[in-house]
Amino acid sequence: MRLSEFTVLFIFALMLVVISAPLSVAQESTDWREAPWRFTFNIYGWAPELPVDIELGPISEDLPIDLGTLLDDLQFGAMMDFELRKGRIGAYFSPIVVFLKDTETVQGPLQKHKVTIKDEAFLADFGVTYEVGRWHLGKNHNSPTVTVEPFVGARWLIDDFPIKIDPPDRKVKLGITFITPVIGLNTLWDLTERWHLRIEGDYGGFDVDNVEQTYNGMGLVGYRFKIRGVSSHVFAGYRYLHVHYKKEADIKVTVRGPLVGIGFEFSSN
Repeated sequence: MRLSEFTVLFIFALMLVVISAPLSVAQESTDWREAPWRFTFNIYGWAPELPVDIELGPISEDLPIDLGTLLDDLQFGAMMDFELRKGRIGAYFSPIVVFLKDTETVQGPLQKHKVTIKDEAFLADFGVTYEVGRWHLGKNHNSPTVTVEPFVGARWLIDDFPIKIDPPDRKVKLGITFITPVIGLNTLWDLTERWHLRIEGDYGGFDVDNVEQTYNGMGLVGYRFKIRGVSSHVFAGYRYLHVHYKKEADIKVTVRGPLVGIGFEFSSN
């Protein structure tokens, strides 16, 4: 079974669990207007591999870019996650900004050439989410709970990679840009007051803006605590992201690897 099929089945299976689950729901206010505003900010590091498969006419090339290569070429990187909630309704924005640069000397027919390749990438997921329910996993109200939130949004990529060849000081600018829709499901498993799990999956593309398909799966374990009265948490896990972009070239990019981060939550009450 391909991972894309697994992701779709995962989302729908959890939706069926929500529909068929017994009504042992954690109690909370049903009026979202009485709920406080909550803002969560996460900052994290993702240490992925980045295999790329490119097909252009009869030419096919596999580029197995590993973590060591990425770290050698990294000039700047920032990975963040923002979420604003009021009651069951929430909005999220998760940007990643990465600047890479690599310079190689290539022997031409008559002379050597210095080839400089830059990769200036901006990737963001954004959308809205809705908490459909929170279920106890045991018979008493002190048992662990699972919260289920479907979401709908978009995946946005701006990836420019200018190439400079010297001599003869020639510059070529290539790039990929798209905004494509995604749907998914996020689950939060509160095991204790401090320990929790997060399992998330989404699927999108649907041939919108030259993206044939994109899918994402992530699993995290987290621990809650307070820093000078501010609700905080640390987390670690694994993320797998795939994009299949098809325009002049057929490009398949997979970003997969462990991540670790810290987050802070602020409330209006």
